[in-house]
Order: sequence, then structure tokens, then C-alpha cells
Amino acid sequence: MATKQLEAGVIQAILQRLEQETLPRALDIKQRVDAGDKLMDSDTLFLDNALENLRRDGPYVQHHPQWEPLYSRLIDLYDHITREALKNEQRG
Repeated sequence: MATKQLEAGVIQAILQRLEQETLPRALDIKQRVDAGDKLMDSDTLFLDNALENLRRDGPYVQHHPQWEPLYSRLIDLYDHITREALKNEQRG
């Protein structure tokens, strides 16, 4: 019972961080790269850390498949950001 409560608390913290910190920052970066901006070093660091967090938190998602669509959308968002940023870099 305590393990399920602990896991529920961890999932709540993960989702809160995603909602309040990760997603807003990622959407801000997306907006900038969609407008033609290049990634700043801080953006690259943020994206690296966010992807590492997704990898770290993956086992929780595997145990709670209802969160899998959210994680898939986040991965797609990061993929979009990096592809657009690469295009922006190549344009000069």
C-alpha cells in the first residue's frame, strides 16, 4: 500500500513539473524556433535535461499507460523543436 502511495506521489510531482515548468518552457522555445530563431545554449541545456527526465520517468509511464499519450506528445514537441532549430541553423 505504501509503495502505491509513494508512486502516486512521484507521478503527481512529475505531472506538476511538466505542467508548470517543462511544457510552458518547451512551448516558448517552439514559438521562437517556429519564428526562425536559433536555439540558445540555455534552450539546448533545457531540452537535454527535459529529455533525460522523460527517460528517467519512463518506468512510471509504463506502469500508468494513461500518461503515455502525454509523454508521446512531449517527445513529438521536442522532436519538432530540434528539427526546426536545425533548419534555422542551416539557414544561417
